[in-house]
Amino acid sequence: MPNRVEGKKSKIKSPSAISGLNRLSKPNARKDQQELIRLGLVESATRNDQKWLSVRYNQIHGPSPIFQAFENRNNEIGRIGKHIRHLTQEEAVRPKDICIIYNGKRIAEDLQTKLRPELSKIGIELSLQTNRPFERNENTLVMTTSHSYKGYESEVIIIPSVDQFVTGRGEILSNNLYVALTRARSLLAIYGTRNGCSSAKQIFDELELCLELLNSTPTIETEISRQDEFYDLLEQIGVKHQKWLQQLWKRFDIKQEPILNESGEVLAQPLFWFKDRQGKILACVDSGTGTGEEECRNKSIHWFEVGEQIFE
Repeated sequence: MPNRVEGKKSKIKSPSAISGLNRLSKPNARKDQQELIRLGLVESATRNDQKWLSVRYNQIHGPSPIFQAFENRNNEIGRIGKHIRHLTQEEAVRPKDICIIYNGKRIAEDLQTKLRPELSKIGIELSLQTNRPFERNENTLVMTTSHSYKGYESEVIIIPSVDQFVTGRGEILSNNLYVALTRARSLLAIYGTRNGCSSAKQIFDELELCLELLNSTPTIETEISRQDEFYDLLEQIGVKHQKWLQQLWKRFDIKQEPILNESGEVLAQPLFWFKDRQGKILACVDSGTGTGEEECRNKSIHWFEVGEQIFE
């Protein structure tokens, strides 16, 4: 009896998928992405002088995605068949661990008439399943839509005819494509045919750019990001002070470095310090762990403890 595939929300959101969505969608259509940024899970950055969204919570690094474009659909589907043959026969990937996510009835028909016979030759059943629980045997390879597969994952995801993630009016289905791009646990393979459509060309250009940036050696960042500084400091003082620290972070230019005197010598080493609007230095210490407090007081530097309310 076929086993039902266990479904769960995908936890892996690749930088290339999120950055691709950012480039392909309109600003008012990025609600999920904006929420991730607000929560601090994704932050705006640059990578080799290109805008990039850095994913803070993805600590899993697998193989880079594969993207190949062809001049006609037959060559594309033929290459997909060879890739599946390689995965199952050379890499020992089970057919049930591979899922094809497509968009459009015409592509579904092409896959069933052209890919299914080739897969059946090597004992793989290509099964079209949409809008219902997924069932498959060991030799079953499911093909479905991004809408039907939302909330599910597979070790290998193959996206055929990525150029077809476009409406009849030429609008890019960026959210559908984003779902498809984020279903893979281990390997993502994207295929498409160059059909002359401007929207399809935009998809190709952005995917190629995202993968190029993902695979390139990034420009070395010599400074820690402000967000990293915030979380490093929060770890030291405890999450119970998060709101207090956030308020200070928004109001002042927080510095985590020693306070120096006019000669460049270390005057004090507080947890952090900042200047108020009048130019006065305020230094924070946690239960007396800072050094140089007495000298700071003599220099009219205000010393305060973690959680203490600061008024201007």
